[in-house]
Amino acid sequence: MANVDTTPFNLVPQEWAFDPEVGPFVQELLDVIWQLRLRTGGDIDRVASSITEIEAVSVTSSDSLYGHIGTINNEQAFVAGYYVAGDGGGGTFYWNASSTASDDAAIIILPTGHSGAGRWIRIYSDALNVRWFGTKGDGVTDDTAFIQAALNIGGNILGVFGDVYRTTARLLVGDNTHLDFNNATIHKNWIGSSCMESTKAQTTWDNVNISLRNVKFVDEGDAGRGGFGKFTGVDNFVMDNVWVYASGAYDGVNGAHAFNISGKTIRLSNIFIDNIDCGLWGDGIHFYYVEDLVLTNFVIRSGDDSIALHCPNAGFSSSGKNLVSKNISITNGACTSATASSIRIGGDTLAKDNQVFQNVAICNITSLKDSSATDGQHFHFRDYRVGAAIAEKHNNIRISNMQCLGGSPTGLFNLLGNADVTIYSAQKNYGSIYLDNISFKDTDTSTRIAYGGACEKLVVSDCDWSALKINTGTTLDLMQISELVFLNTDIVTDTSANSLVLRWMPNFYSDGLRLRGKTRQFRGVLLFLNTDISTGFIMLGGEISSVKNALTTINTGTITDYIVEGTDIHTITSAVVPPVITATRKSVRLLDGQIYFNNVGSVGTGVTAFETGDKGNHRTALTLSSTVSSAITGGSAQGVSRKVYEFPAGAIIVDSAYMSVGVTQTDGNINADTPDVGLGSLPASGAISILGGTPAFESYITGQTAANCTGTATVKTASPTAGTPFVIEAGGGHNVYFNLADTWAASGDAGALLTGTIVINWRFLE
Repeated sequence: MANVDTTPFNLVPQEWAFDPEVGPFVQELLDVIWQLRLRTGGDIDRVASSITEIEAVSVTSSDSLYGHIGTINNEQAFVAGYYVAGDGGGGTFYWNASSTASDDAAIIILPTGHSGAGRWIRIYSDALNVRWFGTKGDGVTDDTAFIQAALNIGGNILGVFGDVYRTTARLLVGDNTHLDFNNATIHKNWIGSSCMESTKAQTTWDNVNISLRNVKFVDEGDAGRGGFGKFTGVDNFVMDNVWVYASGAYDGVNGAHAFNISGKTIRLSNIFIDNIDCGLWGDGIHFYYVEDLVLTNFVIRSGDDSIALHCPNAGFSSSGKNLVSKNISITNGACTSATASSIRIGGDTLAKDNQVFQNVAICNITSLKDSSATDGQHFHFRDYRVGAAIAEKHNNIRISNMQCLGGSPTGLFNLLGNADVTIYSAQKNYGSIYLDNISFKDTDTSTRIAYGGACEKLVVSDCDWSALKINTGTTLDLMQISELVFLNTDIVTDTSANSLVLRWMPNFYSDGLRLRGKTRQFRGVLLFLNTDISTGFIMLGGEISSVKNALTTINTGTITDYIVEGTDIHTITSAVVPPVITATRKSVRLLDGQIYFNNVGSVGTGVTAFETGDKGNHRTALTLSSTVSSAITGGSAQGVSRKVYEFPAGAIIVDSAYMSVGVTQTDGNINADTPDVGLGSLPASGAISILGGTPAFESYITGQTAANCTGTATVKTASPTAGTPFVIEAGGGHNVYFNLADTWAASGDAGALLTGTIVINWRFLE
């Protein structure tokens, strides 16, 4: 209860104060007035002009605060400023006759020459103002010690709007400290990392309840000054409306992370970082172990990785380096990296510890890569653990609604694991990764979109990876993914190599995957087999266009399912080698759409094949640009040939055939010859002038008289053997020859050319 005999209480009639009904209300009201009086300096007993003046109070007089130590408990004084009146460092003090607290020149004042109990105590309600501790905020004065003095007390600490605090050493932040600089600026004028740092060890979560708000960090000088904040091992950390500008690299070459952060319950919002000139190691925000992290509303321009969820190496003393980081949300931001990645998950080549990241959601991000960049991806996964070291997997990572603009030689993303993903391993570094609604439209520099694997499940859905100028290499080179899924995704590229290479995939599934070439020369899907695994391939809907080879397998292995349904596969111009599927399979279902069937035959020298069909019926279109297999000696009858095709093993029925083939001399001797030409199952040979003497020389199309040997095509359509389908037993000959016979003009021809088209319709019975 306040003293009712003291102003303002002595202005209230005592009968009011002690009335049983009105009294409690009056007493409460008077208590409020008393507190206001204390806080505002009202009814002040003494006035001092500065903090120094209070400290220098003499013990010689009891009348004046200037000349006396306080003699009345709760006696008050008002200080007009810290250095001078009106500088913001003043306030109201009261005399505490029993206090023996240490003098801090801001909150507790010990008069000069005084010994024993008795201190002037600053009256304040909640937050500490750094001006009370002596900061000038003029950008010239070294304010380091004054800010640190406030930090040593902790609690709520306020800066002053418009102030510029010059610092020359690290600021240490303790527990239960909440900094709000009111949009003031901290100038870092020293070379070294961490302008501000949590105080305790990094190995446990000894740091608790720290927040940093409304401040701008700036490097002074052209040399660069390193990092700005190291808040590690913090349980409950908040950072809001924080700006960073770094002028250069830490040592002229290598930078330092703008912020290093680890701990639990982390909330970061409204973050702007520009350290793009800081070079290698100049990360934006570098996270180590984190649990329950939210980062939202940010712009980061970095020299190295913009945002790194990092697994530290074995020699790094980071809190939780062998624990699972989890429950991470990164949303609504923009990133630019000069030399590395916008977003990175994982460690470096030395990171063999089992720290992993799980339950990660990255959403609504714009990533920008400068066309001059020589390295780095828009997002990057890296984990070099192998074998037994993979106790936990990076798992349940979802990147969605990300717009990626510009490119580099290393493309959109890498997914690296098992130290070397080009060697098959059943052990996987990653669990499930989901890529949803990601736009990547590089226009000039990338050599690929993605590379890597070592993942249990990768799902790509509703992505637009188009308008790409990938001049060399494979567009997507993915490997060791137990379950790979593409849904409603467009991939367009200029590459003349492979669009989608799949290495050692137990299960591939796509629905609405569209692979399109811009130069009309790329390959579609190249499927690498491996004897250690069985491969299932299912492709539904979608498109493969402008290709040399649509679907191709390589190496030895088992295909359990090979299903292509409703997929439009085609070329645009005849100048492109037609697509072909080559694979050994157990089951194939080809329905709807335009599809080119696997298990087809092989072509002869100088011949290309365009294969279409379904499980039983096939159409083989052959394009010839070849020569006859032997020279025409001339001056006599002679049969010559060129093998154009070999049916696959098994029982075959040939229903019909078509040819439009011209013969063109090369030596100028047989121009006027009109040879007998046809298609047979055996090569024409011997001293013959017509093919009819041996049925097998014209088993598919009987001999037709060519108009000349100057390139005029001989055109004929036939159902073999007088309208009866031609049957090839499983053990019979499976070859198709273009045959010629004539009594040739003298000198003959060393290499007569064959050009044109042959089409064979056939059925495969086994």
